[in-house]
Amino acid sequence: MIHFPSENSGNSASHLKLDAPAFVSKQSEETAEANSQSQFVATGIEKGKPKNVLLSTLRELVKNKFSQWVEVRCLLDVGSQSCLCTKACAERLQLRMERVNTVVSCVNDASMIVKNCVKTSVANRDKSFERELLMLVVNKITDFIPNEREYENLGHLERVVESSEPLTQYYIPHHGVQRPDKLTTKLRVVFNASSPTTTGIGLNDILMKGDVIEDVFQTISRFRRHKFAFTTDIQKMYRQILIDPDQQDLQRIVWKMGPNAEVSAYRLKTVTYGMSNAPFLAIRKDPAAAGRR
Repeated sequence: MIHFPSENSGNSASHLKLDAPAFVSKQSEETAEANSQSQFVATGIEKGKPKNVLLSTLRELVKNKFSQWVEVRCLLDVGSQSCLCTKACAERLQLRMERVNTVVSCVNDASMIVKNCVKTSVANRDKSFERELLMLVVNKITDFIPNEREYENLGHLERVVESSEPLTQYYIPHHGVQRPDKLTTKLRVVFNASSPTTTGIGLNDILMKGDVIEDVFQTISRFRRHKFAFTTDIQKMYRQILIDPDQQDLQRIVWKMGPNAEVSAYRLKTVTYGMSNAPFLAIRKDPAAAGRR
């Protein structure tokens, strides 16, 4: 987890104030008082709300003990006032751990005592941006969400096993969107087919989007003509529609099925949420809608 302070000071690691006062939950007040140093990290959620958070991810370069750049996965949390690093990552980089005694507290009444920190430099992949950071070392930052497993079990996704690459392919960035109020799909995967390639354009820029024509007045009027009426929902509507196998390599993604598994390439076999033509294809494949055209 990385947090960059807004100020552009010379000493970029100085924003982590190990002697700063902390916001600590009531049940942790005694623990906090016993520790001379504490730190507020606002990464929680309001009390009484679901305690799951989905954060943006990226891959960055981090210097190891030997000042060599190593690629690691990072989370961006705009609410955090401190940087965190997992113990496993610090050990992998062989970073020197310094002793601290601070309390990490969140706004959802959660807190823990942190005993170590590390200092290192991070940079983006082309090294046009670099900054030194001081990070608190914790055992765990996130939980793994194996949502793509469902795609594979339902036949909506398959692993790429060919050794040769096709002439035309596109890898779609994706992230999760949590909807705790939904009864069925509480976690939806959103695919960003608008992400540009090295050419400067994305897949959505060259797709024929189609035209979804819906006369709302006519639909409501027709609905009111009948004595009885009901509404329903089509489960996984987009994913009920297979696309041409010759075009499935335009819907590739990278994924790993476990925290320690290897990253593999997969191709999506169905109409995908996040493609600009998905609404049109879904309507056209609906027999009732197609019959009205």
